[in-house]
Amino acid sequence: MRISASVPVVTILPVMVALALLSFSASRAQAGSLVGKSPLTGLVFEDQPQRLEDKGAFRDVMNKVAADSKRACGSLEIFGWEVAEDDQSRVDSLEKSVKGFFKKGSFTVREARSGILWNADADAFTADADDTHILALLTLSPSATRERTSDMVLLLCAAPLLPKN
Repeated sequence: MRISASVPVVTILPVMVALALLSFSASRAQAGSLVGKSPLTGLVFEDQPQRLEDKGAFRDVMNKVAADSKRACGSLEIFGWEVAEDDQSRVDSLEKSVKGFFKKGSFTVREARSGILWNADADAFTADADDTHILALLTLSPSATRERTSDMVLLLCAAPLLPKN
């Protein structure tokens, strides 16, 4: 993912993802303190994010990505970081730590493709291990409310495969 602060949010991501990202500031205002670990996956955050609340847009995005991956999105967790527009190393570090957690574990990690994710600033993948099935989406977008910052959002949901008909 590359920081692209000079490009408006709506031009870099489809409408559903843009709606999710625009709700970052509203969700952040109601969010709790910083989080050290994902209860759903056990992912430990060295760079602690804020836990975000869903107003429906995040769920809609994850349901679409899950359906395109022949999965159902269950329990949902949402985390967010504010990143300076010139701090590409932090973005890379966050992305590497999230993907690295699953790759170092006993998870099989695969790209999740969806028609709503067509830009390099949104990365979705599945992580499967025995009875654990996770869908993850990392997005990066210029902040809708603050200059010279970007919002990085991580969405995680329990995502078992749908039965074949």
